[in-house]
Amino acid sequence: MTQRGNLRNVTVIGLGRVGLGTAVCLANLGHRVVIFDRDAAKIRRLRDLAQPLAEPIGFANAWPRAMRDAEIAFICEPAAPDAAGEAGQHYIEAAARSAVQYGRRPLILVLRGATMPLGIVERIARITARRERRGAEARLVVNPDLPQDGHAVADRVRPDRIVLGAWSADAAESVASLYARLDVPVVLTDPHSALLSAYAASAFLETKHSFINEIAPIAERAGASVHAVAAAMGLGAPFDRGW
Repeated sequence: MTQRGNLRNVTVIGLGRVGLGTAVCLANLGHRVVIFDRDAAKIRRLRDLAQPLAEPIGFANAWPRAMRDAEIAFICEPAAPDAAGEAGQHYIEAAARSAVQYGRRPLILVLRGATMPLGIVERIARITARRERRGAEARLVVNPDLPQDGHAVADRVRPDRIVLGAWSADAAESVASLYARLDVPVVLTDPHSALLSAYAASAFLETKHSFINEIAPIAERAGASVHAVAAAMGLGAPFDRGW
């Protein structure tokens, strides 16, 4: 557990894979976490399943309850596709508007996802700016859900690196402090670079898969083991051991 003075009140919005993994990660680190979701039945099921857990996780289906004590709110809503099949922004924007409406204290909004639509940063920044004009502090941080190879659940519960994009250094440091006990590399950058890093990491991972799939039939014809080839490549300086 973290020291009591370092505990933060965190609300995680959206009970999908990203939201649940993020909530468990932060709760394991000792923070007080409330999970919000629009689906009341889903909240009830998870509350029943979570009864034996020691992690300090609460559940809410109403915005006033979810945001009552929140210092930092993670928006983990899906980027639902629009009619053209492109990643949409409706759920993310709606969650941001509700979070700033019901938040009662200086608030940091964290955009958390793997495929957040390009352009979402400006839209959410306009929402936080409206709160600022009303005299209530709000800051925006982008914390992409970066892929690792073959460990979808564990990646979110214990990530191997943290990327945070913000225009406010104080807001970025506040979110970074949530993850301090993980002892993993933290990259602080601007929101756009953080957002694009998720797309780039996903594309690079797919490129690695495609490459080794091309090597596999060559290895078979040569009487070689593609697993041994991949392991040998992973030991070289241009690659890491996660190859």
